[in-house]
Amino acid sequence: MRKKRKKRRKRIARARIIFFRKVLMMAILAIVLYLSFYIYMRSYIRRFDDQLILPGVHAGSADLSGMTQKQAKERLDQMVEKLAENQITFVVDDHRQETIALSNLGFHIHKKEELLKEAMDYGKKGSTFSRYRAHKKANNKKRNKELSVTYKVTPEVLEKTMKQAFHESLKEPQNAKLTGGGGTAAIVEEVYGETVDFKKTIKAVNKFLNDHWNRKSGKISITVKKAAPEVCAKDLEEATDLLGTFTTYFGDDGSKRAENVKNGAKKIADTTLMPGKEFSVDQKLEPFTEENGYYESIGYEGDEVVKSIGGGICQVASTLYNAVLLSELEVTTRYAHSLRVHYVEPAFDATVADDTIDFKFKNNLSTPIYIESILSNGYLTCNIYGKETRDPNRTIEYVNDITDTTPNKKEYKASDDPIGTIITERNGEEGISADLYKITYKNGVETSREKINHSTYQPLSEIILVGTASDDPQNTQKMKEAIASQKEEIIQKVMEEIMTAQPREKSKETTES
Repeated sequence: MRKKRKKRRKRIARARIIFFRKVLMMAILAIVLYLSFYIYMRSYIRRFDDQLILPGVHAGSADLSGMTQKQAKERLDQMVEKLAENQITFVVDDHRQETIALSNLGFHIHKKEELLKEAMDYGKKGSTFSRYRAHKKANNKKRNKELSVTYKVTPEVLEKTMKQAFHESLKEPQNAKLTGGGGTAAIVEEVYGETVDFKKTIKAVNKFLNDHWNRKSGKISITVKKAAPEVCAKDLEEATDLLGTFTTYFGDDGSKRAENVKNGAKKIADTTLMPGKEFSVDQKLEPFTEENGYYESIGYEGDEVVKSIGGGICQVASTLYNAVLLSELEVTTRYAHSLRVHYVEPAFDATVADDTIDFKFKNNLSTPIYIESILSNGYLTCNIYGKETRDPNRTIEYVNDITDTTPNKKEYKASDDPIGTIITERNGEEGISADLYKITYKNGVETSREKINHSTYQPLSEIILVGTASDDPQNTQKMKEAIASQKEEIIQKVMEEIMTAQPREKSKETTES
């Protein structure tokens, strides 16, 4: 019995050994097969260039197969440019609709860089098996990978474009304003307007582009909502007092300069400035072009008097500057002219130049102010209204102090007049430096003196025309050389020598004849 059990155990042991040997052999075989297939897959994947997108990858209508990332970006840009030619008709109602090209709405691919990365990474990330499958599909040269493309418009661009497009068909809100004259002002009520609901419109456009778009032009219904004005009548209830007024004479003589002054005065008129806001004269007046109502007239450029579009417009800035000073508002930017002006005293002027020099001030009060300009019989008056909170026993005045002077020079120029002719074409003016002071009085007694600005004006050369015409070319040349010296004594000497010699020359010619 024992022998039988012993033999049985031996058979079982041998069977187990044979079984485990078979399992081990199968496992080794499986590992060898797996490694062989793994090596094959790796080898297959290496056939493709990692710097190129796999074949069969598409994004929208763009085939990105075999492209570098740069090439794929260019292809997407071309696709966007083509799609952007399509138009959307925005419909408010039967009578109000505008058609706008997608290119004018900031049309673009949302997260384009991430899309390009996804295209480049396809078949190059993940497990070896998943990459192998992607490469096998790519080898079929079929459209096997569709990348999801999201199209969007740029909110800021859409809003700006649609405001321009619907500018005439939608009623603009009108701010409440002050109007008046002679030191009194009345309030004109605000008027509500219409505006496109841009938040809803942007959502509607993006939904259309990504849910219903067949890559052709289409229509979208948009909603209009009430548009509130920025300034309401209640904001101006306490802004009807005259804070400061100043008048200059420009001479309404029909000249181009006078027309420039009138045009500029109208552009700064009827302006309400809320508390804390800054007013830029240059922004109100620009651009200085004929299309904006300006003419070519005399102006300053350095120490030269030149003709320029908008010449004379600085008189508007200077008149307003003085009204601002008297209103005691905060001047934030002010420049003096390079040369003295005739309509205000030195240091009382302010100059502007298109996009380079500006006069700015801030409403430093707790209530709004209103700017008014009045044109009458060649006079320009700037009034500033607001809420008067200053002590009635307190008064102010502004005075200037000339601190330095610079003599002007004489500039001689040749003319076609006969030798001996001297004409003053332009009178000169000395240069000066001046300080402007604000003097405060309480019950007529000075309590403070504050320096407001320091202004320097260059001298204006006197221009003298000297005749050079003569029958003798040598005399003309001598005269021109004398003028080139720019020395009065040399010019006078040469001129006298020529004129003294001329009678003798004539008598000699008579004798010979």
